[in-house]
Amino acid sequence: MIQTLVLDSNPIVHTGFEKIAKDSNQISLAPPAYLYNHAFKILTQYPIDIIVMDMELQGISPVTLIEKIREEYPQIKIIVFSNQPSKVYSISLLKAGATAYLSKKTNSELLLEAINYVYNKGFYVTSRHRTQLNYNINLEDPKTNFETLSPREIEVLKLLVEGTKNIDIAEKLDINQKTVNTYKTRILTKLNVDNSFDLYLHSKQLRII
Repeated sequence: MIQTLVLDSNPIVHTGFEKIAKDSNQISLAPPAYLYNHAFKILTQYPIDIIVMDMELQGISPVTLIEKIREEYPQIKIIVFSNQPSKVYSISLLKAGATAYLSKKTNSELLLEAINYVYNKGFYVTSRHRTQLNYNINLEDPKTNFETLSPREIEVLKLLVEGTKNIDIAEKLDINQKTVNTYKTRILTKLNVDNSFDLYLHSKQLRII
């Protein structure tokens, strides 16, 4: 049995995993975690093989959380389970230390297959453009401009296009405002856009907002 911890603020997600676990003899669920600090308490009490986590959790960015888990529990594999577009976020979060990126539209059969594959072999990403798992992703060969962004640049980008002020971005990510401006300049350059409005339109097209 693959010992699995689900970290998500949505009770419906936990209910879904409970049904999957009940219908399957492949995974065993730890108590549900709704907040990241609750998850770390559970990690001290249960031997966990895989964490399935949402990327939008209160009080912490997904990159910071992934890095923290990897630092304290390097043996645990991390599956990001999200409604956010994989085309934008998947490569970035894999580079941060996640093992897989799954859409919340993934059916239970594919989800179980993914958990088993990650547990036994390694990472992969699914895409809305593919029905088969992609086991041959080259993390060093980005396919789109968005995939050239670093994990931290992705976080800054998401906050920028949501209209978050630089001072609030700095506070949320625990960096200074000058660093936020530096990230913004890098993002504009990498995405080949000239201003914040073009950045907004580009991001909207890819459903970041």
